[in-house]
Amino acid sequence: MLSLVVVPRVASATDVVRVCSHNRLGGQFYCGGPYGETGEAWHTYPNGAQQIFVVGLDHSVWTRDSGSGRWSDWGSYSGQLYSGVRTSNSNEWIYSIAAIGSHNRWWYRDRQNDGWTNWHMSGWLD
Repeated sequence: MLSLVVVPRVASATDVVRVCSHNRLGGQFYCGGPYGETGEAWHTYPNGAQQIFVVGLDHSVWTRDSGSGRWSDWGSYSGQLYSGVRTSNSNEWIYSIAAIGSHNRWWYRDRQNDGWTNWHMSGWLD
């Protein structure tokens, strides 16, 4: 006779959503689970400047950048998002950020030559 023993899966630290803070840049944001282990997404520009994106406790994307030679204050890109931010580098100056938002869809903002677009959504998740 075949017997089956079911062992419950123990959640790892990366499965649990937590509130995190960057050790140098501060702020409070979600990490773990769908937000990713650190909750941070980074983009580096051709001139060496960096930009960090996180999902804050209000579920908006928050960002800081080092473009002026020092780190800016945290600024909101708004949104109502429920996953970590991802960046896509179609070009080092022109790129997109994306996260899962309402209707279980990917929402995007695109950095173009003249600034950032508003949030727009794509198709359903696979």
